[in-house]
Amino acid sequence: MKTIPLKRAHELIEAASAVIVNRDALMYPSFDDLTGDSDNEFLYLGWTDSDGLEFVIKACEGENQEVEVTDDGNLVLVDDEGEKFELTLLTTNVVKV
Repeated sequence: MKTIPLKRAHELIEAASAVIVNRDALMYPSFDDLTGDSDNEFLYLGWTDSDGLEFVIKACEGENQEVEVTDDGNLVLVDDEGEKFELTLLTTNVVKV
């Protein structure tokens, strides 16, 4: 897998219309600016599944200075517990008429 700098990954996440987490949950991510502080939580993902179970993923800058990119273009980041998770970025193409 290749990697990209966190700044570029952050730009891609920010530009996405929505994301799919671990090829399972579709959502709109919450994100904050990058500050250069390794403890800065720049990404928050939270959702409830069909059984009512709640899931939360938080990502901080420190573990994500280099973000893996899969062969199909998904981003692989590390959450605040040290576990990897995958984001599929969805974008909207605007057609000008």
